[in-house]
Amino acid sequence: MNEQKYGTLLVFLGGICWGFSGVCGEFIFLKKGLNADILVSLRLFFAGIIMLLFCKVRAIEINLNIFKHHLLKLLVFSFFGILMCQYTYFYGIELSNAAIATVIQYTAPIFIILIVCIEQKRFPDIFEIIALIYVFLGAILLSTNGDFTKLVISTKALIVCFLSSIGAVCYALLPRKLNDIYNPLPVLGFAMLIAGICFCIYNKIWQFSFHFDLELFLALAGVIVVGTAMAFGFFMIGLQKIGAAKASIISSNEPLAAAIIGYLWLKTSLLTLQIIGFALIMLGILLTMLKKEKN
Repeated sequence: MNEQKYGTLLVFLGGICWGFSGVCGEFIFLKKGLNADILVSLRLFFAGIIMLLFCKVRAIEINLNIFKHHLLKLLVFSFFGILMCQYTYFYGIELSNAAIATVIQYTAPIFIILIVCIEQKRFPDIFEIIALIYVFLGAILLSTNGDFTKLVISTKALIVCFLSSIGAVCYALLPRKLNDIYNPLPVLGFAMLIAGICFCIYNKIWQFSFHFDLELFLALAGVIVVGTAMAFGFFMIGLQKIGAAKASIISSNEPLAAAIIGYLWLKTSLLTLQIIGFALIMLGILLTMLKKEKN
């Protein structure tokens, strides 16, 4: 297998891992009685440790000068990038399902384009406008199934899911200066660990009691290990082989993976017009990614 095919396969597997972790979160909410507060606290804490261990194993430099020279930027990224993105995403899953929460969060590139247009003081081009229209129409169909008098998902779920998209925008944009100075993976690991420790303390997680069994252990491993170490590992290695543009397009299989795995495992499905809305959003996402590759 040549480098391009190998890299493509790894990035594709990374997207599936991320989609699978979202469905694991849905399983935990539906079957094990945990809420997003507990799950996100545990995920961020352990994911941060795993990410830093991954850096150590891969001999990626972990530069502690970030705490001396750029602590404020790291804290802003931790809370307004990592924590906001992760909490609203999993809370969105808790309120709806993994497929809906994932595809709505994946509208983030559309908002990033709008921010870039504002920064560059220009209007969106035809590619960007079509992508925006697809995402807008898709979101309407996904939330209403064509009946504009009522929502198929709750208003709260829809708001939280779109907040997760804004969180993903912050996640993408806030660490730009840090990533110019330090390797992105240790920055991500530190940010996850800081957010995880603070969120554990805020939620007083030691006061929660729940039945811990093999199913819960495996589902948590799906969220923390598969959704972090494996997903980021596959993606980053694949990224080195095929480049950021192609990797971003291929990894957009995550919402589709979440929808398929959710249907096969938890029997969660979308209504007919919701499926069309889902497809429109995916088209908008792909148009955005293709525009990025063209640039």
